[in-house]
Amino acid sequence: MTTKERNTFEQTVISSILKSKELFMEVFNFCHNNEAFMIMENRQLFDFAVEYFYEYGKEPGLRTLNQHLVSKENSSRLKEYLKDHIVNAEYALNPVDYVRRLLDDNIDHEINDAVKTTGGPGFDRAIALNESIGGIITKYTSNYSRVLTNAEVGRRVYEDLEKAVKGEHSDYIPTGFKTLDKDIVGIPKRDLTIVASRPGMGKSQFMVALLRNFIKQGIKCGIFSLEMSVDSLWHRLLAAETGINALKIERGDLSEEEMKKIKSAIGELSKDNYIIDDNGHQTPESIKAKISLWKAKSSLEVVMVDYLTLIDYNCDERRNDLNIGKLTKNLRAFSKKTGIPIVFLSQLNRAVESRVDKRPQMQDLRESGDIEQDAATVMFIYRPSYYGLDSFKDSKERYMTKEGVMLKAEEYAEIIIRKARSGITGAHPMRCVLSLQRFEEVTPAFASTDLSSNYGQ
Repeated sequence: MTTKERNTFEQTVISSILKSKELFMEVFNFCHNNEAFMIMENRQLFDFAVEYFYEYGKEPGLRTLNQHLVSKENSSRLKEYLKDHIVNAEYALNPVDYVRRLLDDNIDHEINDAVKTTGGPGFDRAIALNESIGGIITKYTSNYSRVLTNAEVGRRVYEDLEKAVKGEHSDYIPTGFKTLDKDIVGIPKRDLTIVASRPGMGKSQFMVALLRNFIKQGIKCGIFSLEMSVDSLWHRLLAAETGINALKIERGDLSEEEMKKIKSAIGELSKDNYIIDDNGHQTPESIKAKISLWKAKSSLEVVMVDYLTLIDYNCDERRNDLNIGKLTKNLRAFSKKTGIPIVFLSQLNRAVESRVDKRPQMQDLRESGDIEQDAATVMFIYRPSYYGLDSFKDSKERYMTKEGVMLKAEEYAEIIIRKARSGITGAHPMRCVLSLQRFEEVTPAFASTDLSSNYGQ
């Protein structure tokens, strides 16, 4: 391929992805980086297009990319190149084929260069060539799945079982709640987990509790906070960490002593073991792209999304349940491919309110039965006191906090496991203090029945 032909191919790809959102995602999912482009201007434009996508969560067009370049230093030359060479460049319906041709050409050049530059006597040269070409193969095929032999799978399974015997489960991320992990093992990798409730039950507080547990375990977590700003989420984290009322922190109504506590907590929470993205506009494509980036740069281990129905489904179905079904299947396949578990917060519909005990059931998941099908684990948050119910009134059950204090009825909550693909369903009592953004484990104060036997699927 001549330099002129390569430039034409590259310009066609850039032109096509900037004129069609669908083609942008096709090319992006095939090739995240700029390795297909050799012409400097085309490489830079591709980099800026990807940068725009990561920053704003949507595919750039010609106009938006031009506006994006305005904010960049020394971009006048690129803007002129965009106007003179890309706007009127050929448009292709199959730009991925063009990218393949460009990558093939890259490989040809690199192999030819290796053959030309590798010296030494015959045997030494053969060894050097083998290493060079092996490196080229690894470079260009690292994103493709490899087929495992039965022996490799068997060895891996046995190693995983050895870890499980020691209490280490390579296929799960521990929630940090011991009683919960005992029944569900943890958050399953390569799968979806749903945490759902009616508004006001404490979904965001439970997410904060999980995040704190992940931080304490050194687990790298990413959060898509579509509803709350990063500042509001930090206020909640600080409340949970310091024991200071979240409303006081939000208002700035703090004493000197409380400010000292907050300063110390900020030091702990500033450790680089979690990422927060509070862009309110997210599509399945932007979520996948950012997870891929975080995984590559930060060894990401688990992702939480607050919350499911705020994602822009980017689908053309008229029914929301079909849109959500497509979304969950899309992200479940991505989770399986990358090994990154995704925890979705979700709303329950109003059918819960019509029951006497207000206890949520699987059919209460809003919009779609596909959520139940696609998720490996489904758990509900239930606080009887929200509905004016006293769980202790006609029951002998009593619980103690970790400080040894009897649990108050208004602090009683349950994490109800309605689906656990590799675990046990049932209810787990907890202490919930919303003002402090805390969910904490409790222990039975007296000999009592196992709650998990009361609520099955």
